[in-house]
Amino acid sequence: MAFGTPPAPGDVPTGAVGVLARLKIEQGRQEAFEHFVLGFAADVARLEPGCLLYSPQRAIGGDCDYVIFQRFRAWADFEAHADTAHMKAALPHFAHFWDGTPVLEIFTALV
Repeated sequence: MAFGTPPAPGDVPTGAVGVLARLKIEQGRQEAFEHFVLGFAADVARLEPGCLLYSPQRAIGGDCDYVIFQRFRAWADFEAHADTAHMKAALPHFAHFWDGTPVLEIFTALV
């Protein structure tokens, strides 16, 4: 999984953090993936007050291409997301759907 460049120690971004996760799903597994990711998104919404948005999307014209738009209140909330029990439990299941390596693009919010 590619993560972009993490900040240097002591150089933690301030403000909200945006994440764009790009995923290619194996042909024929889209329906199962969508069911799984929507359940996971509900868990994130219920269990992570620092996650302001977790929105899975399917590309128009690319039935195996997905993104997940994420927005976290702060860098600490983004880091905490990776350490949650539901994320640790879900990650191996996510990997069963992937066709290739997901790409994470990480942004700091301008406002």
